[in-house]
Amino acid sequence: MIGDNHEVELKFEIDPERAQALIAHLCPGGAPPARKLESIYFDTSDQALRNRGFTLRVRKDGRRWTQTVKTCAASNGAARGEWEAPVKGGSPDLDLLRGAPAAAGLASLSLEPLFSVIVERQTVTSVEAGSTIEVSLDKGVTTHGTRSTSFSELELELKSGDRAALFLFAGRLRKAFSLRPGFTTKADRGFALMDKKGTPGRRFRAPVLLRKMAAGVAFKTIALAALEQIAGNAEDLREKPDAEVIHQMRVGARRLQSTLSTFKRIVSDGRMEAVRTELKWLLGELDQARNLDVFFSGALARALRSKGNKEDLLALKGRFRIARNAAYARARAAAEGDRFSALLLDIMTWIEVGPWTEAGGKATAQRDAPISQFAANALEKARRKVRKRACSFDDLSREGRHKLRIQTKTLRYSADVFEGPFKAHAKRVRRFSGKIKALLDCLGELNDVATGEKLLGDHPAPKCLTDRQASREKRLIGSARRAWDAFDETKRFWPKQV
Repeated sequence: MIGDNHEVELKFEIDPERAQALIAHLCPGGAPPARKLESIYFDTSDQALRNRGFTLRVRKDGRRWTQTVKTCAASNGAARGEWEAPVKGGSPDLDLLRGAPAAAGLASLSLEPLFSVIVERQTVTSVEAGSTIEVSLDKGVTTHGTRSTSFSELELELKSGDRAALFLFAGRLRKAFSLRPGFTTKADRGFALMDKKGTPGRRFRAPVLLRKMAAGVAFKTIALAALEQIAGNAEDLREKPDAEVIHQMRVGARRLQSTLSTFKRIVSDGRMEAVRTELKWLLGELDQARNLDVFFSGALARALRSKGNKEDLLALKGRFRIARNAAYARARAAAEGDRFSALLLDIMTWIEVGPWTEAGGKATAQRDAPISQFAANALEKARRKVRKRACSFDDLSREGRHKLRIQTKTLRYSADVFEGPFKAHAKRVRRFSGKIKALLDCLGELNDVATGEKLLGDHPAPKCLTDRQASREKRLIGSARRAWDAFDETKRFWPKQV
């Protein structure tokens, strides 16, 4: 197949009015003409190709048809695998995929057209610090059956030169034209149209890590996947606040925090603390909304379903509904604000070209070593921390159980992404994941009880509510103890000694 490389590009959401001002800024002699691009995306009915981390499209540009296979955004961040070749018409030619990573098992798949994307594209070439960058403004429509959605986006693609120049250029444009970094690809828009249920909340898409992948590359893919989860849910939050959207946005931020901790030895540099600070700010803007959602759907809902006088409970619900509306407004304002836009690009820039990526650093050897070795050591270290904290489980205070939950969650997040290098132990992976999830469910519910008590604060709480919570906490402590015992007996799926 012609061309086996990686495109390096950044994507931004952009208002159409600002888009024309940006084009005028880059091309003061007159706006370039727009050309029409018509793309058809192919996959199986159950999206087998996408589940492997690839997309396949055939695009018409004038009279020319081109077939393109790309890795999904979460698998490689700004640098995405791309394999391109000319075809004779609007159908894919699978013979052209020989030798590409996507080719494995492709011949057995029954591909069909799923959706189309038609865009009007204006393109400008800019030079930044000796590097050539292609700027493309796309105004388009995505169509699946009778459903369609329009969009406007800006793409910056590095055609030649240094990646750092691309991010420097992007930073200047973001500030000047209030751009918001985006991770939603054209393919993502089409698959979203196909999701008739419109399930809220974008989950973490764990990248596939291979045993020989360098630890630094693994960090990039994991961190960017978490950043994608944050950005995708923020996009939904700006459109319509939702409990699950806020929850998944927080999960993305927590995952990224956990990833920083896990890879600290490799990525610690003069800018990492600034990244931590911004993530802490973001979580602070979301926490109240999430805590109130949990209280409403948990403790308050259970109390209202019980027998007895509900007048006091309904009054409490009314007061907390006002507080939740305010918390939702705060979360949405954060997702709409310039600080959040800067956070996305600044963190992405640090992940891709931050000081930790430079040659000659103290952690260069660890950064460039295979991820299998790093992952085994990181998992073992995280497991030991959890076991040390839980050795006196029965004596743990609320604060102690909270710290245990945080450490256990860090272990789970690591296990989620590090299972790739240890696929030979698939059964152990599933067993380990199931036991740690059961433990975290119990610890999470215990944390919800404590958080609900803090939310009530000075509010007069009906006795039926506080009594139920106290009784529930006792039961949950017993359940958590049993879940811990079951997890502690579970065998690791990684080698203890590497």
